[in-house]
Amino acid sequence: MNGKLKTAATLLICFIMAFTAINFTVSASDLINGDVDMDKEITAADARLILRHVAKLETLTGDALKVADADFDGEITAADARLVLRHVAKLGELEPLKEDDTTTATKPETTTKPEATTKPAAKPT
Repeated sequence: MNGKLKTAATLLICFIMAFTAINFTVSASDLINGDVDMDKEITAADARLILRHVAKLETLTGDALKVADADFDGEITAADARLVLRHVAKLGELEPLKEDDTTTATKPETTTKPEATTKPAAKPT
């Protein structure tokens, strides 16, 4: 009976560990633009996570979603992964997150595209 009790307790502990969410508080100073996996380094692995999100193979949420928007345009695209890879290859620098960037991943739109205009068709002569 003692062996069965140990096995049941072990299974219960494993179950609790597997299905319990652990909450970590991340301060604004802990977030690094482009560090999607939150390991305090910007690497090709971060660009890979961005591309997996873009391809809908993985879903980024929370702070990972905020720092994945490397160009601060409000969308996660392959362009963000490109900026991260350029940073890794030392071909460019990523802009650091600003205090207000930690509360939202979007920037206000500054310009809008003008609507296409059509010219009237020329009359045949």
